Amino acid sequence: MYFEERKRKNGKSTYYAVDRYVDPLTGKAKREVVKFTTNTARARKQAERDLAAKIEELIAEKQGTFNGAAMVTFGDLKAKWLETWQTTVKRQPSRVRKWC
Repeated sequence: MYFEERKRKNGKSTYYAVDRYVDPLTGKAKREVVKFTTNTARARKQAERDLAAKIEELIAEKQGTFNGAAMVTFGDLKAKWLETWQTTVKRQPSRVRKWC
């Protein structure tokens, strides 16, 4: 974890607590940020706690959505989508051209 200071247009400073974590689904490193306004020891500790909670929540959410038993094949997914799609699309009457 590290802290960054950024200047805004009006000259005021904002501070960011930055930490990296590994996404459990993709295995890629991701970056998460928490913003705080004062650069005091108390604010830094609170930002650390908020950032840790935020990362834990993100990881838990990603792991909760991935369930190997619930995975279906592409054919099953396509059949379910087709069933849903057919109920939402109005059926067009067949047009017959009459040739004279």
